[in-house]
Amino acid sequence: RALSDLVEIIAATGPMNQQDLYRKLSRQVTFQEFTPLLQSAAEAGFIKISQQGSSIIISPGAHSK
Repeated sequence: RALSDLVEIIAATGPMNQQDLYRKLSRQVTFQEFTPLLQSAAEAGFIKISQQGSSIIISPGAHSK
């Protein structure tokens, strides 16, 4: 469920700061669960993770909805 929500949020809003995304999902996952969730979504091609300055940006991937 959290993976689906993560993909839907990023697909709907576009690129988002990792911290802001965690705030949106914090009711569903702990921070310890959040990091592997991001890695799984990136490996599946649902999101892209990039760094811009000191911020980590999560963007829709090639296989996002």
